[in-house]
Amino acid sequence: MDEYGPSGADAREYVPLHEGDRAALRLYEEGIALLERGQTTLAARLCKAAASASPSLAAHYKLEAWETIVEQSLKRFAKVPPLPPVSDLGSDGR
Repeated sequence: MDEYGPSGADAREYVPLHEGDRAALRLYEEGIALLERGQTTLAARLCKAAASASPSLAAHYKLEAWETIVEQSLKRFAKVPPLPPVSDLGSDGR
């Protein structure tokens, strides 16, 4: 298992049972692609939608626990003060 859920053979074990599962799997895969590009907020939304659409997909990829981790991280990052504008930095970058 990697940080995004089952990998290798485990990832291939999930078999969508109907069109709703297939649609949820597409949402999940799109969410993982966004996460890998650093778009965590949108990735979390898509994975949450995938979990809501397909309980079997949510159970297979353990999305409930993953969602909690992502949401906690987003809340933590929201508390970090923003960086000053580049124009406020001196010539040495400080």
